[in-house]
Amino acid sequence: MTRRIYIFLMILMAYGGNAQNSVLKNKVITTTGKKMGVVSQSGDILIDTIYSGVSPFFNKGRKTLPPTNKISKEVVEMYLVSNDNQYAVFDKDGLKLFGFEECFQVEVDEHTKTIVKILKQDDNQLRSYLYGFDGKLIFDTSFENVGYINNSDLIALIAEDGQNDEFYLYNPFTKVKLGPYSHFNIYNEDSSPPLGMDEKDFEKYTSLNVITVRQDSSSKYIWGMIDMQGNELHPLVYKHFRVIDKDLRERFIDRSSRPEGVEFLFYAHLFSGGSMLLFDEKMEKYIYEHESMTIVKEE
Repeated sequence: MTRRIYIFLMILMAYGGNAQNSVLKNKVITTTGKKMGVVSQSGDILIDTIYSGVSPFFNKGRKTLPPTNKISKEVVEMYLVSNDNQYAVFDKDGLKLFGFEECFQVEVDEHTKTIVKILKQDDNQLRSYLYGFDGKLIFDTSFENVGYINNSDLIALIAEDGQNDEFYLYNPFTKVKLGPYSHFNIYNEDSSPPLGMDEKDFEKYTSLNVITVRQDSSSKYIWGMIDMQGNELHPLVYKHFRVIDKDLRERFIDRSSRPEGVEFLFYAHLFSGGSMLLFDEKMEKYIYEHESMTIVKEE
């Protein structure tokens, strides 16, 4: 029994020691031969001093969609380790998660536990590959770009961005890959107002954490809406899904008889015709009855 207790305490102490490791507390060291490594606060060697470069990841270590110029102060508990032209990713305890592989750039996302390897082609175009923290390739194909969406479980996979847009949204927790889409609009803290809309009027949209998505079908666009886990909020059946601008609000909504205390944020129309549809901050649907200028909740 005493032996079992001793072993348990040793495991607990080892686990507690690892839990205290952090890129803020660890120290990157350089030898006289200009080789780099990492030691813990207690002096344990976490990454051997045999590499040409070791550095923490900066600004969360990955691209975001929508693009943002905000500088993140959050710590990414990982290291980018280089050895000549090869790169690898190590965690704060010195465990190698990915590499060493020749590539142009490496990006990492702690939330989804994924890594992006970026290669430069012979024509200088960049292609991105998505890996898990187990070092395994998630998709056999490469992408023109990969972007992470804040406040979301989704990863944007951009197969082609240009003449023939082709986008996917992938949830690594459920393994569901949505798309292909020809366009999507993200409404989160990184979003910017559409052209002609004041930032103050757009503020209410930045806390919604929803995405409107578009597919091309039979030479027409069809729109729908999903949440940040990829769950369908509204199906792909609409001609458009648009932000309510000041003109529409003044001409129709403000002059109508409508439920009190409801803020309408989007409007849409169905291909089958009918009345204009409105959506509130909870993405619940309302019908605008033009003749009576009345807004009623759809039952």
